[in-house]
Amino acid sequence: MYRKAILPALLILILCPLGYADDREDIEAVVHEFSRLEAAQDVMTQAKLMTPDRLYVSGPGRRTNQALNMEIQQAGIDRNKKRFPNAKVFYDARDLIVRVYGGDAAIASFYWYANIILSPEAEGPNPQLSPTVVTLFLVKEGGAWKIAASHNSLLNPSN
Repeated sequence: MYRKAILPALLILILCPLGYADDREDIEAVVHEFSRLEAAQDVMTQAKLMTPDRLYVSGPGRRTNQALNMEIQQAGIDRNKKRFPNAKVFYDARDLIVRVYGGDAAIASFYWYANIILSPEAEGPNPQLSPTVVTLFLVKEGGAWKIAASHNSLLNPSN
């Protein structure tokens, strides 16, 4: 009686990872929070979305010391705040692709468009930033998705 139900149930479990839809939504939420905190220029809160040993790869190279990396990023933000007081920053993650592997590892890739709008009293045009291709490697720790590695590259118009 139950034998007929066991094989279809096993096939469903094997072919349809448990929680995939929820994981995808959770990862998308991490990406959007990551973008929101970048726009808010709050990298110390943003660091809570990451593992303590996060690997950061970008144009300047690779950083393996997460705490130092966040200090460097905060110093750059502080410099820009002084250079462009009252500027508003916006980040838009476009064409987000999420792939979940084994239920506890995932990749998120997207194009990141940034806009900086200077205050009305600022002279000159708004800074133009090139779009960036971002790839995040995420791991599930304690039921929450954390960014374990990130790679940023300027978008090459020929791609």
